[in-house]
Amino acid sequence: NTSNSRLPENIVTAVVIDEAKNKWLGTARGLARFDGTRWQAISTSNSGLPDGDFISSIRIDASGNKWLGVWGGGLVKFNGAKWTVYDSLNSGLPSNQVSSLALDNREHKWIGTWGSGLAQFDGANWTVFHTANSGLPDDFVLCITIDRNGRKWIGTWDGGLAKFDGANWTVFHTANSKLPSNAVVAIAIDDEGNKWLGTWGGGLAKFDGTNWTVYRTTNSKLPSDYVRVIAIKDGIKWIGTSTGLAKFDGTTWTIYNRGNGLPANSVYSLAIDDRPTAAGGHQWIGTARGLAKLDSVWTLFDILNSGLPANDVTALAIDQKGKKWIGTREGLAVYEGTGVVLNVESPITAGLPQNYFLAQNYPNPFSSRQSFGKSPTGVAGTTIHFRTPTLSEVKLKIFDALGREVETVLHKKLPAGEHSINWHAIGFAGGVYFYRLQAGEVILTKKMIVLP
Repeated sequence: NTSNSRLPENIVTAVVIDEAKNKWLGTARGLARFDGTRWQAISTSNSGLPDGDFISSIRIDASGNKWLGVWGGGLVKFNGAKWTVYDSLNSGLPSNQVSSLALDNREHKWIGTWGSGLAQFDGANWTVFHTANSGLPDDFVLCITIDRNGRKWIGTWDGGLAKFDGANWTVFHTANSKLPSNAVVAIAIDDEGNKWLGTWGGGLAKFDGTNWTVYRTTNSKLPSDYVRVIAIKDGIKWIGTSTGLAKFDGTTWTIYNRGNGLPANSVYSLAIDDRPTAAGGHQWIGTARGLAKLDSVWTLFDILNSGLPANDVTALAIDQKGKKWIGTREGLAVYEGTGVVLNVESPITAGLPQNYFLAQNYPNPFSSRQSFGKSPTGVAGTTIHFRTPTLSEVKLKIFDALGREVETVLHKKLPAGEHSINWHAIGFAGGVYFYRLQAGEVILTKKMIVLP
């Protein structure tokens, strides 16, 4: 986590492992790569990575190109030297709010957006699918997985699960199937072709094409019915939830949480490399308080003991050379090499911030109906991140759509550096709100949306 490594942020929301065993992690502050010894951090200040709230997805194509979904920044391609950004202004991407990303066997990119449907990009042409022109049941796409036959399985926020074979759509929801919730947040496919579905509030479902099996906290040892991410290796299912990590071999459950090794109970991202261990490979777990590696023991990473640019790791990938690519709110980090992880003496970005900065809150939009873990990110409420270049008296206030002050979240002196604060919005009606940071004569304002 941030206290024992250079992890840029504690919340890790995406993890991918390349062929060379590098871990690529997406966080709310950018991207990080970790090879086992060295960290490399990539941000908007030292690369072509666009401004955005966080890196939601990382995928690596057959040529080793890294494809990043950036919430608020669109789709990004990085070939190791050149950055190419596709957004709603310069391409056919329907929205810059990229929530999910998948690559098919033709290297076509399938991009899920928050509120604008699904896009396909073949490298030259764009095709957009939404509720008005296709069988897509909901324009809020949360996850995309492609099976061995090239069929796309698409999880949505309120429309259930969609299967698309390139011509026909099939939709599964709570009214026409045993899908336990219409909010499908994660999809993984095992070697037998079974679909394992993580839902938000309905637990875990297995679908073999005909029959459904549902695992909940009431009939299994699943730690929470709010499932965020699923990874499968050698028949073992790893399920990240809002209250811990579960390992399930089809019969036996093993639960990991803060009491036995996890840095935090909220799990956002998972990746498994194929180095043989008794556990079936090294597990890389992104949590609300940093990155964890599990083999026979736990190894924890954060911004104080690693090269991570931020602790909220939002995406993770491992490339063909084993390098770990880590996405964060403050950019990208790369971890490469082998051996014991050592403390980094000098930070990736030297010096204190030169200007005041107010980031877009994450997640956005978010729900106010519950105080804990009822959003697709598993985050309680939303997090507001900001920077101060000097010791400052800081005020952070919330205003409604009419400009009326509704809450003072923070009013205190803060030292120079990075700061984050969580706002639950409990008791507030759904709608548009503004949050304003004031320090002396500096005033910065951003908009956020509370779901009804």
